[in-house]
Amino acid sequence: MPCDRCRALCLDWSIRTPGELEHALTVARDNLSDGTLTEQPDHPDNSVLRMGQDRGWPDIVSVDFTCTTCGARFHLSCETYHGGGGGWSFRPRRSTPRPPGGYVRRRVIHPDFVLGVPAGA
Repeated sequence: MPCDRCRALCLDWSIRTPGELEHALTVARDNLSDGTLTEQPDHPDNSVLRMGQDRGWPDIVSVDFTCTTCGARFHLSCETYHGGGGGWSFRPRRSTPRPPGGYVRRRVIHPDFVLGVPAGA
C-alpha cells in the first residue's frame, strides 16, 4: 500500500512526446530532491538528475525508483532514439510469495519462442 508521500505517483501514464518526457523527468527530479524517491538507473550515466540538461537524453531511458518511506516501486521508461514512447508506471508489490527454489529464468530458444527454465537449471 503506498504511503501519503508517494500516493500521487501511484499511477501509470504514457509518454508520447519530448515534452511529456521532460515533464516525467521533472516530476522524478522533484521527488528525488525532496527525498520521496531514490533511483536505481540501468546505467550510472542514466541518472534522471543528469538527463536532458547538458547531456541530452540516452537512446533508452530505463530507471527504477523506490519510495523512501513505504518501499513502493515505480519505473520510468522511454525509447528516445526512434521516438517509440514509453511511460511512468507504478509497480505494486507482489501479493504472492517468492516460489520455492527462486524465480524462473527465461531462456530464448528462438526469437518467436521463449521457454521458462527453472532457476538453477
